[in-house]
Amino acid sequence: MGRSRAMVGGRAPSGASCGTSWRCRSASDGTASGALKFTNGKDATKICIPQYEQALARLLGSTELLGYSFLGWGAAEAEQLAAALTYAQRTGVAVAAKRLMLVGNKLGSAGVKAIGEVIEAGALPRLEMLGIGKNGAENETRRWIEGVARAAGCSEVSA
Repeated sequence: MGRSRAMVGGRAPSGASCGTSWRCRSASDGTASGALKFTNGKDATKICIPQYEQALARLLGSTELLGYSFLGWGAAEAEQLAAALTYAQRTGVAVAAKRLMLVGNKLGSAGVKAIGEVIEAGALPRLEMLGIGKNGAENETRRWIEGVARAAGCSEVSA
C-alpha cells in the first residue's frame, strides 16, 4: 500500500459523517424506523459501514500528515478524531501519521486531553511531530500533552 502525503481537513473529523462503525452501528437502529436513510436503500450494516471502514483504514494506514489546523474545531471535533483513531487502533489499523497538526483551533483543555489520551494509548505509533498549540488549553494541560507526546516518541511538539 502506497503512502499518502497528507489528509488535510477542511471539514468535520474523519468518521464524523458516519464513516466508521463506532458511529454507524450505534445509529443503524434508525434505518428500521426510517430515521436514517441511505440513498439506494441497501442495508447499512452489510454495505455502507464496511465500505466506510475500509476507506478509513486505507486512509489512516497510508497518510503521514493529518492536518486540521485553523478550522475552528472545538473539543467535540477533537473527541471525534480521537474516537476515530481509537477505533482504528482497536481494529488493527496501523495509523501511518507522522505529523498531527491541530494548531489554532478552539479545542480547549478537554479537546487537548482527548488527543493526548489517544497518543498515550499508542494509537499513533509513528507520530514524530505534534502541533496542538494555540487552542486555549490551560498551561497544565499543555505541559501534560507535551510530556505525553515526548514519551510516545515525538521529537517535535508545539503545545
